[in-house]
Amino acid sequence: MELTAKRLVAQLLVTAFAALFVMLAASCTGTSSMPSDVSMDEMMEGAEGDVFAEDAADRQKASKDVPDRKTLRQLLGKETAVLLLERAAEDDDAAWIAAHPDAYKKYGTELQAKLLKLAADDPLAIPFVRHFPERAYADGPDYSAPAMDEAVHAEGIPKTKIPHLYQWDQRWGYAQFSADGFGLAGCGPTSLTMVYQGLTGKKDITPYDMGKLAEDQGYVIHGQGSTVGLFTEMAWQLGLNCWTVPVDAASIVETLRAGNPIIANVGEGYFTRIGHFFVLAGITKDGKVILNDPFSVERSSQLWDPEFIASESKALFAYAAV
Repeated sequence: MELTAKRLVAQLLVTAFAALFVMLAASCTGTSSMPSDVSMDEMMEGAEGDVFAEDAADRQKASKDVPDRKTLRQLLGKETAVLLLERAAEDDDAAWIAAHPDAYKKYGTELQAKLLKLAADDPLAIPFVRHFPERAYADGPDYSAPAMDEAVHAEGIPKTKIPHLYQWDQRWGYAQFSADGFGLAGCGPTSLTMVYQGLTGKKDITPYDMGKLAEDQGYVIHGQGSTVGLFTEMAWQLGLNCWTVPVDAASIVETLRAGNPIIANVGEGYFTRIGHFFVLAGITKDGKVILNDPFSVERSSQLWDPEFIASESKALFAYAAV
């Protein structure tokens, strides 16, 4: 009996050490110990199933970041929804956005769709969209956030003296402005800031500063964005000459060839469903317009036909330093 008991103890010790060895080996290969929500039966099935095919973090991500394809298609249409899903396959922030479109629902359907489309169209805007639900409508800017100015310049697009700034730059994109926040409604102040910095060489005014000046002086209508006074009256205060340009291709080409940037006010059409401002920063030798769009990296990465720009524009404002 004593020998049998000793053998039993020895066998138990061998079994215990073997189990410990398996656990340590699994840990070294990147597989974590059994998560608390896996039962013993599931653990036993793991040899034949996929319980241990992913570590705990991957399993948690898979459970939370399942794309809401139905909602995405309803809001964006099939083509843009597919584009966002492609981004989600490569980027964790995009995966979260695609899995949680309802996180943006409280801002209204139009704003919800605009944010999701921005993430689909512009990969560099994905971090801004991802953190919009928890950071939107901040009291002021956060200049410690990642900068977007001069971060993007598409190959083949000539550089101009006008810097490229984005309204959804995380330094000011979450700040309160008009009704939708600066990242979605700050195209006017951002466009004027680009022109101001490019023509004066100064960087003492950021897009957020410009937006605050515009609000303080009554050049912003709540829920409707910037008024024309921002581009004319306020420009003079900043040391810029401003004049209107006829809305036709010949005038666009002539003005840009003279070295004068233009802020275009475009209406409902190709560029916007409501209204939008962007900068015509220069022109190529063969007469194509260089576009600094404060909302779109994708559109700024193309050269544009002046006839098309004219056909989409309601007004054009040209600038020169005093």
